[in-house]
This record gives sequence, structure tokens and C-alpha cells, in this order.
Amino acid sequence: MQGLTDSVADAALVVARWLAVVFDDADLTSAWPLTDEPLRLALAQSWVMLEGDRVDVAACNRDVLAGALAEADHPASPFWPEFSDWRIIRSREVLPDFVTDAGIRGTVSGEHPEAPDVEAVWIAHVDTPVFECEPIVVQQFLVRRTGGAWRVAGIGGVLPMPGWPPTESPRL
Repeated sequence: MQGLTDSVADAALVVARWLAVVFDDADLTSAWPLTDEPLRLALAQSWVMLEGDRVDVAACNRDVLAGALAEADHPASPFWPEFSDWRIIRSREVLPDFVTDAGIRGTVSGEHPEAPDVEAVWIAHVDTPVFECEPIVVQQFLVRRTGGAWRVAGIGGVLPMPGWPPTESPRL
């Protein structure tokens, strides 16, 4: 049981670091290596599709552009600054304040979904009272162990499935 507890704790640390870098530091570049490759690619693909009516984006091969934006270290695209800024702004718009604001962000717990090498971490308002068998409002993050390290793999209890358009797995 200790190994399972350690894996949830390690996964929670990665989520905490990822949230701090993305929302507290507004630095998606530093968070990108902490992000699982399918999530990076799906996020890049969604931006390419959203911006596909622009002449400068439409002039690019969408697979090459999405792949360049999804590179873990030093994304090789002149669109990176724009994509990165948009991704942080969009995430702030759709995620609860207790995820995006460090002053009220708290980790409740985690669980072991029925998926290999995946852990779930729940983020809640730091002042949320937790009582056994009582529901609470949380934002779930999925974290996958890959290449010997934990990486943020999904937001909201689903794993991304890159493609045109990107989709999601069933809820884990």
C-alpha cells in the first residue's frame, strides 16, 4: 500500500508544480515538460483549428505546426508566444478560481483510476471542509507516469486523444 500512497503523493507534487508554473508564474514554457505528450499535442491541435482561418496559420502544415507547438523543450514555433499566452488566458477562463489562484488552492487527495500508470489528483478550495461520505467541489487532474516521471496528462478526469479534432477518453 505504501507504493500506491507514494505514487499519489508524487503525482500531487507534479500537479502542484504545474499549477504554480502555469498560473502563478504565467509560464507555460516551463510547465510544458511537466505535461504529457498527448495533452500537449491535443492542446496545440485545438489552437491550430481555432486559428485556422488566419492567413499565417493556414499557410502552415497543421500537423507540423501542432507538432512544433507540442515539443516539450523549447517549442520550435514562432507562434509559441501567442499560443502560450492564449492557453493560459483560456485556462483561467474555464477552470475554477481555486485552481488558478494560489491563495485558495488546496490539494484534497488522489485516487488510483482503472488505467495503467495514471493517478488522479483533486484540487479544491483550501477552506473546503472535508467530511467522510460528503461530496465536495473539486477539479480533477490526471497524471501519468511516463519515461520515469509523472506528467500532467488530463484535466477533468479525461485523457486527451490527439487528432483533427482532438477528442477525449471516457471519464476515468
